[in-house]
Formats: sequence, structure tokens, C-alpha cells
Amino acid sequence: MKTLFMCAWLAAAAPLLAQVENAQLQGYSLPQFSFDALGYASGDSTTSRLDVYVEVPYENLSFVKSGTQFSAQYEATVDLLDESDVVVNEKSWTENVRVASYDETLAKGQYSLTQCKMNVKPGSYTILVQIRDAETRKAMRRKRSITIRSLTGDLAISDIMLVNRLSDDSGQKTIVPNISGNVANSTGGMYLFFEIYNRLAVDSFTVHTTIAGAKDEVVASYDNSYRAPRGMTLAIVKIPDPRLPTGEYILRVQLMPAGTAKSDRESATAGHAITVHWSGVPPSVMNLDLAIEELRYIASNVEMDSLLAAKTEQDKLGRFRAFWKRHDPTPGTERNELMDEYYARVAYSNGHFKGFLAGWKTDMGMVYIILGPPDDIDRHPFESDTRPYEVWQYNRFQRSFLFVDQSGFGDYRLSPLTPLSDIWQLNR
Repeated sequence: MKTLFMCAWLAAAAPLLAQVENAQLQGYSLPQFSFDALGYASGDSTTSRLDVYVEVPYENLSFVKSGTQFSAQYEATVDLLDESDVVVNEKSWTENVRVASYDETLAKGQYSLTQCKMNVKPGSYTILVQIRDAETRKAMRRKRSITIRSLTGDLAISDIMLVNRLSDDSGQKTIVPNISGNVANSTGGMYLFFEIYNRLAVDSFTVHTTIAGAKDEVVASYDNSYRAPRGMTLAIVKIPDPRLPTGEYILRVQLMPAGTAKSDRESATAGHAITVHWSGVPPSVMNLDLAIEELRYIASNVEMDSLLAAKTEQDKLGRFRAFWKRHDPTPGTERNELMDEYYARVAYSNGHFKGFLAGWKTDMGMVYIILGPPDDIDRHPFESDTRPYEVWQYNRFQRSFLFVDQSGFGDYRLSPLTPLSDIWQLNR
């Protein structure tokens, strides 16, 4: 019965893409593309060079048959905005992608990688990247804050590039960057690439690398010796596999003349955010214990007991994967649409319904996760004679749910007139 419900639940979710609240839900599923922005010396003392790398998975492009091949085209636009949100630089270009078979257009791990360069004055900016599919004209956007550093001192290093793949053909090194920042598959160690700008009278250095967790606690550190003559040196440094648990981290590199203390002022530093994330699992799932706890709305008691009984990280991950494999509506494909949809709803709830509790634990979060976006919402936030309330209407269930803000601080709870058992019955 549970499996039948889960398949029906996913089928019911499909038509909801045009319904209330669901336009934003799509942003909580698989990322549509990734980008990284790295600063290097430009050769001009007043600017730095910004390199922007964009990675677009094939599965998010629209391919059409072209002779014996399949082709896709997209437009990439990079806007750099200053602190007043004024565009100070913009680059646009078109990319063409060709593959030999239809299967390649859907294969996970296949992507188009492109980049642009621009010279920018040091400072704080917002970078906005847009990808527009030429076939559908649909646009995908991502943005984040960046800081462009001045790299004109006696000793400086560029931003750190994470290396996805490094090859050496007759002494010619080829570097493929890791754009997503996910280092979960770095089982043989991690390569870092950066440029060293040395204007000192020394050429021997120590590269001190640290990895810090969410509370800035150092969880791994490494020292490498490196020779960098006066001028600019392209540096590739390998560090061992840190074997980190899932989560988000900051990798920092400090370059110091050999023999100096780590606190010496004659040093240069740079950092890069990294993540440890399992392949095939939605990007919003960063904590395995929490991801298991969040299954309470669809897992049976027996399944929850089994998941919670796991002792080690690997055992938990194995049982977690087995749970979703049993409930995969399309087992012949790489993607588990039900898992993506479920954790997209969890992420949406955490972003929109949190208050005294995490969003997924609230009454609104519970209803949203179990039933999906409502067909209609009637909001009354400023009533003079009653507490603020909302009514969610689900036409397909012929049901409505009343949420009342009892505290006045946005803590909406189900009215006692709506018993919880009623919602769980719809979950069967």
C-alpha cells in the first residue's frame, strides 16, 4: 500500500507545476547548471582578471535530431553588478553541443563546459549567470556574491581552482575544473590549481592547506613544499583524500616563505567553498541523519526503525539508498524522480515555513510535503477581529485546511477543526 501511494503521490505531483506556490519549487530540485568565478592577476595594477566557468548538464538542454547526431544550443550571459546593483560588466556568447546518440543527451555526468574572462577593479560584486536554451527559450539563472581581490603585493596567490581531472600528455598538462565544488569522489586525493605571484627574493615556499567545517573548526590540514621563482608560477598541489563526512566546508590555502611561522605577515591566502555530497542524491540533502529523519511522512514504522538502527555513516547511506531504490517509480533510469520531488518539497518547506521549528516540521510543512502545493490559497494576514489565518484548498482531494497564526509571529498551525489523522489518511 505504501509503495502504491508513493507512485500515485508522484503522479499527482506532476500536473502541479502550474499551481499556486509551485513556480518556486523547481529551484529546490536538481541544480540546472553550476558556475564558478575565480580571480587572477591581469597584468594591470588597477584590475584583476575574473574567469567565469559555466557547466550545463546535458539533461537540462533541449537536443534535436541533426542528421545522424543530436544537437543543442544555448546562450550564456554573465553580468557583474556592483554594490549599487549597477551592471559594470557583461559578457554574452552562444554555445553549440553535439552528441552521437540520444542516450548521451540524458546521461548523468555529461555536460557542456564553457567560460569567459573579464578585467575588473577589485571590490565586492554580485555575479549573475543566465543560460537560455535556444530551442525552448527557457532561461535558467543563478547568482552569488563575490569578492575580487587585488593581487599586486610582494606575495600573492590567485583564487583556488578545484581540479576535477588532470592529465599529462608528453609534459602538456590539461586541467578540467571542478565547477560544482563537490569533492565526494576525490578518493585518490584532491588537486588544487592556483597562480603564485612572487616579488620577493626567495623561491622556496610552504603551502599550508586547511579544511574547516561549518563552525570554522579545522578538520584537516596539510603542508606541501613548493618552489616558485620570482614572477608568476602556475601551481598544482595535491592533498590526500580528507575522507570528510557529508556537509559543507571551506578549503583555505596559505603560502609562506619556507621556514617562517604560520602567523608571519609575509604570506598570501585564498579559499574556496567545497561540499561532500553523494551522487544521485538531491543537492539539498547535506546531512544524512537529518535526511533520514525527514522521511517520517512517507516511510513506514518498520522502515524508519531500520534506518535509525544503522550505526556507521556507510551503513546509514546503504540503507538510505536501499529505501529509495525500493520506492523508485522508474527503476530503469538513473534518476529517482520521487526522491527529487520529496526533498524539493522538504527544501521548499524549510525555506518558506520555518518559525520556532524547522520548516519541514511545521504544520504547513507537513501538509505541503505530504500533499504538495495547494490549488488555491486564501490569505488573511491583517484581520482586525481574528488572528491571521490562511486556507489552503486542494481540489483534487476535495479538502481545505485552515492554518491560524496563534502567536502573531507567523507560527501558523492547523486549526483543531482539522485533525492530523485526516491528513495522514490522505497519505494512504
